[in-house]
Amino acid sequence: YPTVMQDNPDNRILEEHIYREKMLKRYASGVLFFDVRRKDTAKGMEQILYSAAAGIAMIFATAAVFLGQSIYGRLSTSLFIIMVVSYMVKDRIKDFFRGVLRKSLGAYFFDRSATLYDSRFKKKLAVIKERTFFIPEKKVEAAVLRLRDKGRFERILTQTAGEAIFTYNKRISIDLKTLRSIHNRITGLADISIINFGSFLRHLTAQKGTVPSMSEKGGIFLNPVKRIYHLNMIIQIRKKDKVFLSRYRLLADAKGIKRIEQIGPK
Repeated sequence: YPTVMQDNPDNRILEEHIYREKMLKRYASGVLFFDVRRKDTAKGMEQILYSAAAGIAMIFATAAVFLGQSIYGRLSTSLFIIMVVSYMVKDRIKDFFRGVLRKSLGAYFFDRSATLYDSRFKKKLAVIKERTFFIPEKKVEAAVLRLRDKGRFERILTQTAGEAIFTYNKRISIDLKTLRSIHNRITGLADISIINFGSFLRHLTAQKGTVPSMSEKGGIFLNPVKRIYHLNMIIQIRKKDKVFLSRYRLLADAKGIKRIEQIGPK
């Protein structure tokens, strides 16, 4: 890229310098990154579940028509009413089983998958699958609940309101044999997860509170303080028969995360 020699260079020259510097950095560091090909698998799973729900509803409607024919014959007013009612009920059954199948089986399907390829050797190195869902507290593992360790104050509050538990699951399968065969200097892969909490904070209304404080002269005044919210994040890493757990507390306000505190074992 060009060298800037002027004392007061034109802004376009500076922009060109920064642009070429960025492109050169991307080119030089390209050997550290792999080609990622993402695929949305949630849509396919939804279509399978919806088709199963439609099939169950169609079985009911067809059985009702066959039963009506066997009782009232081929053409009759009663058979006509049975066909209309079975068609109406069929749609309700379909919607009902859509929700049931989605709730019971949805957690076992992944929402998105990504395949890592080496852009030079055109070989697959790893497969990453991701899914997100809410779960009730009774389905959380005992070790995770122990690490969450709700205090007495939190336990009393969550008896009525409850605590929303959002799960983000990522499964990484690495082909070590292929990786070692084409990259003998690489000892591992780094996968970075970026989680945006903005959508969880956008509906916060009360952003400030007041704390009654006493001055040195004995007077009482209201001290304005920004209202914060606690997000407890527990990371569980499984590697074959080994499990690693760590807990973090995210203190956030309406504008975002203020600070992160690590709690419990590393």
